[in-house]
Amino acid sequence: LELSLWPASLPEHSRITLTPETSGSPAFKAAPTQVTAFLVFMATASAGDVSVTKRFAIRALLEGGPPNRSELALDSLLKNRGQVLRLLLILLEGEELGAAELQTGTTKGGGPQEYGLLKHSNLLEPLLRAMHKDHAAFDSVARVIEDLLKTDEGQQKLPPGLSQLWPALSLVAAERHA
Repeated sequence: LELSLWPASLPEHSRITLTPETSGSPAFKAAPTQVTAFLVFMATASAGDVSVTKRFAIRALLEGGPPNRSELALDSLLKNRGQVLRLLLILLEGEELGAAELQTGTTKGGGPQEYGLLKHSNLLEPLLRAMHKDHAAFDSVARVIEDLLKTDEGQQKLPPGLSQLWPALSLVAAERHA
């Protein structure tokens, strides 16, 4: 039996084969944005000319990762203000926001909008609606915004004025949820 493993964020060629002599926790060289708790295992059993290989993944306990790992990962996934806005609107509107609107740059009213989406000034209405009616959607958006506010790069990707308005919005939301 041969057992190999590698972090799910790294290519397979970075795998380490475990042997009876392997001691301690395997170490991998990875950028801070590639540190993950998800490990891919590959087990190969052979008998004569026949071999069978199976792969599976587990979520391990991550110890010693970068303290700001989630912010770094979020920052690397959301490259610009348009992508952040798209994510926030999808979280807020869910099925209400049609795929055609995301791709064609039109709103439900039919007019073209910047970023191929609703203008950033129109983010306030869905935020307020979610704060009032859909606490789960608001909380999802709040986690993204809070993470982006933790880094200078993340703050630059938020719609203009949202970082100044956010403390008041989150305070009102906390009072409404209490």
